[in-house]
Amino acid sequence: MSDDDPTGSPWERLRRGDREGREAFDDLMRPHLPWLGRYLLYLLGDPGIADDALQEVLVRAHARLGDLRDPAALRGWLRRIATHTAFNLRRTERRFRERHERAAAEAPVRFAPATAETAELRDAIVAVLQALPYPYREILVLRYVEEMTVREVATHLGIQESAAKMRLARARRAFQARWSEEVHDVPR
Repeated sequence: MSDDDPTGSPWERLRRGDREGREAFDDLMRPHLPWLGRYLLYLLGDPGIADDALQEVLVRAHARLGDLRDPAALRGWLRRIATHTAFNLRRTERRFRERHERAAAEAPVRFAPATAETAELRDAIVAVLQALPYPYREILVLRYVEEMTVREVATHLGIQESAAKMRLARARRAFQARWSEEVHDVPR
């Protein structure tokens, strides 16, 4: 079937609920899973919760695939779904805290760093991020992990660019203050 045939186009095959549609969806999502998983891990701080959130993002993305008008906007569309999913998980703060504390006691967040010093630094950064309020953590992750511009962050969060700059400045100050408390050496 050609792309001109609406029943046979790649996007139409994705929207179908049959096996071919599920396989096409899996193929489309596979390259996005690593960064999406990291994004959720940075936002949520707990590997188990981040994995659960990733599964929820995939379910929501599949259910809302018809809402995606421009295939080139897939990454941003997935990021918005992930952000909303993470925010909804954070709304249930008490349950999140209980799961987070239990998981942190059992297995702290780990990365595959090049050196022990790098691992220590990354663990310290993640610990400080997790101590910050969610809006600060979110904007820092969007800006420095996802490497979005301030304008892109503002658009993603649905706020004015000046508000994004202000929130980012506050988040940086909060991070530095917490870093000073935890590590006693403010990064420059």
